[in-house]
Amino acid sequence: MGTVIDMKEKYYNLILDRLNIKQYDDFIKNNSFGFIRKPDNRRKQYQTDNVLNMDFIFLRNEIHTERLTEEELDILDKGGDNADALLDSSFERVISKIEISSDEDREVMTSYDRAIKPEFVKMNALVLVIGTYPEFDENGMMVDLDKEILKKEELRKIAEKMENDFAGKFGIVPVTVLIDA
Repeated sequence: MGTVIDMKEKYYNLILDRLNIKQYDDFIKNNSFGFIRKPDNRRKQYQTDNVLNMDFIFLRNEIHTERLTEEELDILDKGGDNADALLDSSFERVISKIEISSDEDREVMTSYDRAIKPEFVKMNALVLVIGTYPEFDENGMMVDLDKEILKKEELRKIAEKMENDFAGKFGIVPVTVLIDA
């Protein structure tokens, strides 16, 4: 049977196949605002892991393959149509912060990082984070505060567009895009 990493890769690929994240990552990279990629020493662990292999957009959720049964893991390992159907039907279960056992659980709000706004997201949400870094001069001072404010406004617009574009792509699983800038 495949490794835990192999199983998680299947879910990462599902996310990449279903959402046009690369298009948004490229848009941020080539934007006239000149967004700066977060330096490695300023990244949070999930940004360092960078499971989606993007410059600016990161997956915040953990993929909980331990919630799958041995039979389900075997189906995923074999691949094919049954595996594709299982990826879809188990998606909410493996990306939710806690196991969802009722409709009420889907309405529970949680926080992944208090420094990132909005602070709270639905427990079963697929959470993406746009991570950028402000421009500093050689003395460690922000080069242009007004420009950084405009950059954050632009990122909020991009995040909102992503959420609208991604709505419904995973059925009842909402997609929330946070900003870490």
